[in-house]
Amino acid sequence: NEVIIGAAGVPGALTAATTITFTNPTAGSISEVHFLQGTTSFAVTFTIAGYTFYQNGKTSGVASGSAVLQAADMAISTFYTARIPWLSATTASVELTKS
Repeated sequence: NEVIIGAAGVPGALTAATTITFTNPTAGSISEVHFLQGTTSFAVTFTIAGYTFYQNGKTSGVASGSAVLQAADMAISTFYTARIPWLSATTASVELTKS
């Protein structure tokens, strides 16, 4: 799965708080979200009922519906890829890379 977050006037720009909802991911599959932080940094929230997301090896999980990628984790005017390996029926890993 690949999602492009966009905004008027800036292709692929994340210019507002954004929630991405995944439907029926399969354990072992990988979703990718490609985006560009606009002129203001915003957090990114992933949602799927009952899931906990673990970011970049952090030991504390983030419950579905809470910000997984914090604005402080990303620089303004920078392209990113969030790679989400679905680990089990209730957990996913989130790997954030600059591109």
